[in-house]
Amino acid sequence: MHFLTIGSLSCMAALALAAPTVSTTSNADLAERFTFEDYSGTSSADDKREITFEDYSGTLSNADKRSPDVLEARKSSHISSCGDNWMPIKDTYSPAGSGYESAVNAWCYHITHPMDDTPSIIPPKGILGSRIAGGFFLKGHVPGVVDFEIHNKKSNGEHKPDEGNCKNYLMQMATKGNKCYGSKNIDTKGGTYQVEGDGEISYHALPRAA
Repeated sequence: MHFLTIGSLSCMAALALAAPTVSTTSNADLAERFTFEDYSGTSSADDKREITFEDYSGTLSNADKRSPDVLEARKSSHISSCGDNWMPIKDTYSPAGSGYESAVNAWCYHITHPMDDTPSIIPPKGILGSRIAGGFFLKGHVPGVVDFEIHNKKSNGEHKPDEGNCKNYLMQMATKGNKCYGSKNIDTKGGTYQVEGDGEISYHALPRAA
């Protein structure tokens, strides 16, 4: 998985909550194909969820990024903004649908486990992003997608995502008591989490209607 080349690619996956079974394809239109199986609900094949990633990378320009970006000088990591659309945090089963937490888990695994063993590294003034789709729903069971991005606003110095930190940062928007969290329906608007005190690294998750 190369994110240093500006452009876009697509790959297919099913939600990775358990140990994955991975297969590859020689199709030139797909950089890689993942098959991740989760049968934590029942033993039915209906529990298998297939999702798609549209991956992209580029520079911190309005043309390349999908999430707004603000450079803030603060000493502590913090949520700087929320998205516009509510999304359930947990999966639902009646009707079936995948929530924000599942999207976060899948994306953070996706960007930190490249099939070609090439690390996902974001250069200075660069972005890494994906639109994740397939079985995700917004409030009211409206079919949805989530746009994930990491912005490296440093003039010098690369950023290499870590799976655990990625999940921790993006789940801040789904933590009880913050401004992006909905206590009534246990949902979140997603948003932007500024990681470092000078705001030079930020993690973004924006739920949208499909």
